[in-house]
Amino acid sequence: IIRDISNQLMIRSFFMPQARDANLKDINTIVFVVGYRSLGMKLQNISFEEEKARIGKLLEKAEEDELKVLAVVLGGDNTNDYKIEELLKLIGTRADYLIGLRESGKASILKELAEEGDIPLTLVGGVNDISEPFASAFR
Repeated sequence: IIRDISNQLMIRSFFMPQARDANLKDINTIVFVVGYRSLGMKLQNISFEEEKARIGKLLEKAEEDELKVLAVVLGGDNTNDYKIEELLKLIGTRADYLIGLRESGKASILKELAEEGDIPLTLVGGVNDISEPFASAFR
């Protein structure tokens, strides 16, 4: 979804589902689409702890290189909510901008992260409404 929005907005982007810190050359912004599915972890052949470590390294590299970090949450009402919340706290505390769905189960945690970290937050009505705040993150 985010790759399609990026393409529609003509934002030069690279889609890298399993990016490593070494992949962060010649970029200005990292967009994390925060979510968790156990099937996805199995297909990628990684554990939740390995995924958290990978994300942590990306965030460290982003800080070192002064890259912008954008966190987008498209869902959040499933059986692995605690894992999504853990990832959201990891990423959200270091984000420069947060975007989420107003009616998702994650709106309250996004509000909390935004207030605690003085991070701009936009909550939208639906996935189709993400384009405008997403574009504004790159202005």
